[in-house]
Amino acid sequence: MTAKTRSDGEGSIYKRGDGKWVASISMGKDHTGKRMRKTRIASSKKQASIKLRELQEMARNNTLVIDDKITISGFSDLWIETILPSQVDQSTVQTYRYALQRWVLPHIGHFRLVAFTSQDFAHLQQTLLASGLSPATVRHARRTLSACLNQALRMGNIRVNPVSAIPQTRSQGSGATKTKRLSQPEAQHMLTLLQNEDPMLDGFVCFALLRGLRRGEVLGLKWADIDNDIIHIQRSLREESVKAKDGSSVSQLRAKPPKTKTSIRDVTLNNRIHSALRRIRARQASDKLRNGPDWIDDGYIFTTDLGEPFWPSNMYARFKRFLKRHDLPDMSVHDLRKSFANLSMEGDARLEQVSEALGHASVETTKSIYIGSVPKLAERAFDAFDNLIEQPRTNPLRAIGGNE
Repeated sequence: MTAKTRSDGEGSIYKRGDGKWVASISMGKDHTGKRMRKTRIASSKKQASIKLRELQEMARNNTLVIDDKITISGFSDLWIETILPSQVDQSTVQTYRYALQRWVLPHIGHFRLVAFTSQDFAHLQQTLLASGLSPATVRHARRTLSACLNQALRMGNIRVNPVSAIPQTRSQGSGATKTKRLSQPEAQHMLTLLQNEDPMLDGFVCFALLRGLRRGEVLGLKWADIDNDIIHIQRSLREESVKAKDGSSVSQLRAKPPKTKTSIRDVTLNNRIHSALRRIRARQASDKLRNGPDWIDDGYIFTTDLGEPFWPSNMYARFKRFLKRHDLPDMSVHDLRKSFANLSMEGDARLEQVSEALGHASVETTKSIYIGSVPKLAERAFDAFDNLIEQPRTNPLRAIGGNE
């Protein structure tokens, strides 16, 4: 006779060898296929029956926590190592791991997952701000923790995500750096100054400002990508934090496809960029002659004295020193890309064209994030309206062939 299989949530009662009674209920299987059970211990069968009914009621109301002893640190390890890799690429996994280990777990990793409250998170957020972290960094830590807790919510480990009840920090605090988009004179002034700078920095800024490339896309360019006046964008150099054997995080430089499929695109080269590339070729020829067999030739356009590709963080540091040295407005490399978008619109490019040039998957991204205030667009609208309204009036009947 086939034994009856109990369904999830039905539960059972049995007596242990030490005389204690156990109320047990099945919670199905976890993401690895392992059977999950929840138990309560009682001194009598009657008490065990009561505890079983309590477990069944909690299961019906979806308030039964799978593991009330696991800590935030323990669950985050489970999430990072066994769940997240199937959802995102490895670089994102490492970014989440770093954020948790650097900013979150040292403060709250010891908390039991079920005991962590919204008040606890509010205290964490304030602690991070008080430590001197920027609002942007605190928001990044918040997003990572919230994503982890959302997974715990889906798996039934918690009933609500405590992070969701607390407002995030303001995007523009007193010390936050606002987006800086260069005006036409400012862009021209920067390009003039760069002609007397290191060729690598000159070329880097030219591609970012004059063609709107991302930092990793610029540094991922190779000489083989150039086809006359066209350069093919087909890779991006990224710094990734990977987990070493001893558990620590180490940084590696990796070439990967661009951010999205639409980021794989062709970009035209103008005279200013050609000039910058000629300077880079001359610089590389000199470096190669000086270093001889120590020169590393991987075909990259932007290289160190030994021919190695530039790390994005190192080029970013060079750019920031250039701004400070010439008393230029403080801005990020990504602001150069946004400046390209704005100046293109001022130059009468259509929004769809700018979006295509930037490699965006959606025109809405270009419009809502990249395009700032473009006064000339409003001026053109006013001029178009005035030209229309100030035209000599005509008799509407005569215009359509009617009689006066």
